[in-house]
Parts: sequence; C-alpha cells; structure tokens
Amino acid sequence: MNSTSYDSFDKEIEQDVITVANRLIAVFEAISDAVLVYDLRGTILHINPAAIYLFGCKSAKDAIGQKCFQLMDRYQVYDENGKQLQAQQMWMSHIKDDESCGNEQHQAQDIMIRFPSGCECQLNIAGSPIHDQKGKIIGGVCVFRDVTEQRQKSRQAMETLASLLVVAEELVRFPERIDKLSDTFSISLPSIGSAAQRLAEILHQVLESNTVGISSLTPSQHLNLIGISGLPEEEIAAARAEVDKSTLADYFEDKDISDLYTNTVILRNLVQHPFEQRSAFGMSNLLVAPMMIGTQLIGIFFIDRAEDRPYTQEEIAVVKAIAKLNALVIERVRLLGEWAQTRSNEIALEETNRRFDTFLSIASHELRTPLTGIRGNVQLALRRIEKIKACATDIAKTTLLKEGERIQQPLEETVRRAISLDRMIGDLLDASRIRANNFVVSMKPCDLKEIVRTTVEDLQEVITDRQISLYLPEESQVPISGDADRIQQVTHNYIVNALKYSPPEKPVDVYLEVKDDQACVEVRDEGPGLSIEEQKHIWERFYRAKGIEVQYGSGAGLGLGLYLCSTIIERHHGQVGLISKQHEGSTFWFTLPLASHPLP
Repeated sequence: MNSTSYDSFDKEIEQDVITVANRLIAVFEAISDAVLVYDLRGTILHINPAAIYLFGCKSAKDAIGQKCFQLMDRYQVYDENGKQLQAQQMWMSHIKDDESCGNEQHQAQDIMIRFPSGCECQLNIAGSPIHDQKGKIIGGVCVFRDVTEQRQKSRQAMETLASLLVVAEELVRFPERIDKLSDTFSISLPSIGSAAQRLAEILHQVLESNTVGISSLTPSQHLNLIGISGLPEEEIAAARAEVDKSTLADYFEDKDISDLYTNTVILRNLVQHPFEQRSAFGMSNLLVAPMMIGTQLIGIFFIDRAEDRPYTQEEIAVVKAIAKLNALVIERVRLLGEWAQTRSNEIALEETNRRFDTFLSIASHELRTPLTGIRGNVQLALRRIEKIKACATDIAKTTLLKEGERIQQPLEETVRRAISLDRMIGDLLDASRIRANNFVVSMKPCDLKEIVRTTVEDLQEVITDRQISLYLPEESQVPISGDADRIQQVTHNYIVNALKYSPPEKPVDVYLEVKDDQACVEVRDEGPGLSIEEQKHIWERFYRAKGIEVQYGSGAGLGLGLYLCSTIIERHHGQVGLISKQHEGSTFWFTLPLASHPLP
C-alpha cells in the first residue's frame, strides 16, 4: 500500500471517529438527566445542558475545570434521612479504587438540595468510575435525576393509603366486636353524629385540605351536617344551622344532583361560581363525592382547598373511595343503633314477661285457694238440699221440691263456673311453669285409644245437648309413652273448642287413626273456620282469633288453651296442626309417636 493509500485510510478513520464523537456529544447533550464527568481530583471534564441548568451555571465553560463540590457550595445538601452531607466526600465516593467499589457502579442514593431561595429539590444520584485501557480508574461519571415530583406522588400515595386505612379502621371500631356489648349495655354505642364528626376530624388531618365535611341525606333530599372540621369555631354552628335547613337543590343544579345520584363526583370553583342561595363559609375549591350504599345516596362527603391547587384524577378517585368508606361507617353505626334499640326492647320485654309470669303464678295460687273453698261450700249446700228433700214429709215435699230446684239450679251453675274458672287458673299456672322451664310431663306407657275414649265419654255425659261422634281404629290398643293426664287435657281442649265455636246443631267428630309409627287425633267441626293470617298466630300464648264469636257455652277463654296443647304435644315429641277454610269449618289435629312395645 503506497503513502497516498495510507493517507486516504487515515482520513476515513479520522472521519468515522469524528462522526462517532459527534453522535456521542449529541446524545450526551440530549440526556434529560444532569450528567457530570470528572477526573480523579474531582475536576469537571464534561457537563451537559441539564446539569448546567440544575446547578445554575451560565454555560459549560463556567463549570469545566472547577471542582465538582464547588457546584454545591451555595446549596445545602441532605440525605433522605435529613442528615447534612459533605459534598466532596459525596463526589469522590463514586471513584474510590478499593474493594468496596471495585469495578461496579456505585449504588444510587437520594439527596435533598435546598436552594438559596428556600426551594427544595430531591435528586437521585447514580455514579460510576471511568477506567483506562488497562482497567485503572481515571475518573468518574455522575447522573442526577430530579425525582421531586415522583417522590411527592409516592408520599401522597402513602398518605392516601393512610387515610383510607384510618377510615377502614373506623369502620370496624364502632364497636370493635359486637359481642362485647352486654345485655345491660354498659358499653355505649356512638351516635351517627359523633361517628361522622370523628371521621371529619381524622380526615382533615390526613388529607391536604382546608375543610372536610360530611352531610347525611334524607329520601326527600334534606341535608344534615353531621361532621365538619376546618372551619373556625364561630362558623361551625352557623354552618350546621344553615345546612340543616337546606336541600341539595339549595346548593346544586339539577345536573349536579343527577351526577351525585349516579355516583359521580362534583368539582366546583366557588370563587367563579358561588352558591346562589347559600353561604360558602370561605370555601373556594370544592370537591363533593357521593356517599352510596348500594344504589342509594345516603349523604355527601366534601373537601375544600386552595383555588390554585387543582384536584388530580388520583385524588378524585381517593376522595370517592373515602366517601364510600364513610358511608359504610355511618351505615354500620346506624344499624348498630337499631340493633341496640331492638335488643333493649327485647330485654325490656323479657323482663316484663318474667314479671308478668311471676304475677300469674302468684295470682293463680292465690285465686285457687278461695275458689276451692267456694266450690266445696256450694257442693256441700247441694248435698244438704238433696238430704232435706229426701227427709221431707209428703205434705211439705212438694213445696220443698219446688224451692229446692229454685235454689239448686243457680248453685249448680255456680259449680260449673267454678270448674271453668279452676280450669282457667290451671292454664295460667301451666303457662307460667312453661315460661319458667318448670313444666313437667310424666312419661309412662299408656293407651291413647283409652284416653280419647274416656275424654269423649266424660264430655258426652256432661254436655248432653250436643252431638260428639267418636271414630276409633280397630286395634285393641294404641300404645304410646306419655303423660295420660296431659294428653287427655289436649284432647279435651280440642273438643271443647270445637263445641264452643260451632253452631249447637252441628256435630263435632273425633277421629283416632294409626299410620305407620304415628297415631293421629283429629277433631273436626263445622264452625266459621279461620283465615290464613289467623292460622299463623292461633298457637301463640294469649292469642284469640278476631271476629270469631262463641256460639255455645260460656264466654271466650284466656287464649292459653292451644298454646298449652302445642307445648304438651311438643314435649311428647309430637306435632300439632290445623286445617281450616273460612265458612267451611276447622280440623285440629295432633300426632304422637307409637311406643315400640305393646302395653302389658
């Protein structure tokens, strides 16, 4: 190759090097992060425009040749923990030729620079040593990235998370556990107003706002300011008084109200668009978020801050989420209040029932003693009349018979009424025993067929003017395990009720049937029947069907008979039931399990 060829080749290489260098310079200057290149003494060799701007240099010439730390002389530099840093040590740490650094890039760190003006800038610094062809460190490069906005957003995100957590904690704090509430309610529940005021005060602390408020909303759109924080004390009472007399329409246009009901936030500049009918109380940049439970708008949550600070989409989303949590807190407090009131009413009712049952027990015992005496004296008088009639002479006999009958009839009626009253008192005693868990049934082998037959025959002897038909199965016995007296009481009550509420000319039919392992007793009448609604309550204590008149015998009872029947049959592991249609009569039935072994 001749000299001309070598010269041409050298020029091409030189041109390529220049081209590559120009490209590197262009890239270096276009980097948006500040970049400094310096030697082992910390002397600046290269600086890009971003670094010139960051460090307040007039041009690259003003910086090149200076020491790196001289750029920081007029700034205060702190690490992310607030500890002041020495600039020279910070620069040289990136190019130390020791084992800790080696040939790896130095770990990035955040620093805070405070300018003479008082403004602060947060920078992330990443540095790396520069090596020559032999691997020896000859300098370093340092990259500065402005992360002020990024770190601010991170802090805001953390603050937002903290505020959401605060509201979420309040959601579970009222009370922390519902089972901590005692029956005497020694732990008082917060009111909706106190809960909302607490939320407003907490959110005012964690949100960057001037004012925070919570208003509940009635179905008629009337507002109630239940929590507010940030206003001067003298204005809070005025704000509450004004808002509590207002509706949504007093503050917002139809479109805004529609947005709230569709779970959309409202932004309003009160300086440019003040309320037409209401005061703003110094607020200027209002953000209103709906408080929804499902699809129902139960209130609004609003915050206000300086006019020159617009709300970002992230902040709007956060406020909307907080409004949702606020709604849950308030709804939970409301439900707990209703629960507490209901529970209080239940406790009061239980106490009233307990006292009433105690009274019934005492009254029944007190009534039974004189009633037994009255009944005994009347029966004694009847026997004496019979004795006098038997001993009378023929001359006086006619007169005595007439006079005896005149006295005997009211006495016999008195006995019947005394027996009825005694039965009522017995029902009261039984009801009070059931409520006190002192009602006892004596379970013994017995014959249900004999119990039903005896009950019907006893009533047929006493009630001779009514037709009571009995239909028994072919089996010689229907063995059960139970309290014969109590089963007879149920059967007797069924039949007496059928007689009482059916016309005198209509029969009452009593059936005993055996099906599989069950025995069933039915009492059918042709009375007025019961409506579906009446049938739901007929087994309740002290319940008497409305509009059903007694058609035979004495007046209506206490409404305990069917309640006692149901309890007795349940204690025998049986069931009670009713088949009835209005104007078509009723069939009351009960079933009992058959005994596994026949009677001896």
